[in-house]
Amino acid sequence: MQLGDKWKITQDLLFFRADGMLPLPTTTWFPRFLKRHNLPHIRFHDLRHTSATLLLMSNQSMKVVISRLGHSTIGTTLDVYGHVLKNADQEAADVLAGMLDSKNGIQQSPSR
Repeated sequence: MQLGDKWKITQDLLFFRADGMLPLPTTTWFPRFLKRHNLPHIRFHDLRHTSATLLLMSNQSMKVVISRLGHSTIGTTLDVYGHVLKNADQEAADVLAGMLDSKNGIQQSPSR
């Protein structure tokens, strides 16, 4: 069977039905997909959290992450994913401390 004009949507999707339509996450298709591929059980919505967390951890722009999640304000995103940003902030502080450490070849300027 060729899909041709039977293909319903043109978006790039990770999961779709044979006709290109979105599957309904409330059905049993996702648990079956996980089982078929020997993946651990997670809720479909957990994919959204994983995506957002990975993007934030890889220093993607907050604006991009907010847009992908469909949040209308930064506050919504910060309420849900603020813990990821705290971890990233600690990592940034550690990198900066390492750069300023005189043992790494960067000399501190003499105090006056």
